[in-house]
Amino acid sequence: DIQTPSLWGRYDKVLAIGSLSKAYGLPGLRTGWVVAPTEAIHEIWQRHDYATIAGAKLASHLATVALSPDLRPKLIERTRRLVREGYPLVDNWLCEQSDFFGRSESEAGAFAFVKCHADPGVERFIHQLREAQSVLLVPGTHFGVDGYIRLSTGLESRHLAAGLERIARFVRNSSSN
Repeated sequence: DIQTPSLWGRYDKVLAIGSLSKAYGLPGLRTGWVVAPTEAIHEIWQRHDYATIAGAKLASHLATVALSPDLRPKLIERTRRLVREGYPLVDNWLCEQSDFFGRSESEAGAFAFVKCHADPGVERFIHQLREAQSVLLVPGTHFGVDGYIRLSTGLESRHLAAGLERIARFVRNSSSN
């Protein structure tokens, strides 16, 4: 329940970056921000202008509402609740799936990096899983960590449990072939 203080201002090269995607559960708004030293702002704006013609007016309005003093704490608490409910589900599931997945301790966050013992490889496993069970996982290679998957713990319990069951079913069916 403790909000981690920002590292902004502790070092002259720190960029503080945030978005409405993870902690607020609003990835569809595609809205984020950066607090940076003045000399970095110009370069950041150039990259932003190159990648984005204009922000959507509706998304900007909804972002303002989401960050309002009345709604912001409710969105943060919702995410915390989802993670608190989801973490034990994932942790127990990983214990049950220990032949295929490595259990990893996490102190905070809505994602876990999990060792995946897929043969011939994690990316192929993820592709086959998506095709067979309509479950999308992110390979660790996207984060420079080969042999791992990124698994969310911050979903509604019923959706998370259903997704974990689909993964387990795929692993069982694959190992029996």
